[in-house]
Amino acid sequence: MKREILFRGKRKFDEKWIEGYYVHFERMKNHCIYYTYKGNPLVDDIDPETICQYIGLTDKNGKKIFEGDIVKSINCARIQSKASSRNRTYQ
Repeated sequence: MKREILFRGKRKFDEKWIEGYYVHFERMKNHCIYYTYKGNPLVDDIDPETICQYIGLTDKNGKKIFEGDIVKSINCARIQSKASSRNRTYQ
């Protein structure tokens, strides 16, 4: 099973969250996210303090869960059992 490698970070110029592929330019010390918007490839500088990786799970609404996200649960045992299974969905 392949896992999607995806990152999220806040753009420096407007602090909007964007999702895509993380790129770090060592010589220029830039941290960027490469993504597509309306079919056009874009690269934006992001705040390195906000970089987080997609963990391969979604919430009950199908929204991707990233490192550091806070997930509310009524039944923690149910989350653990779902997370450890191949279902990959939080309830």
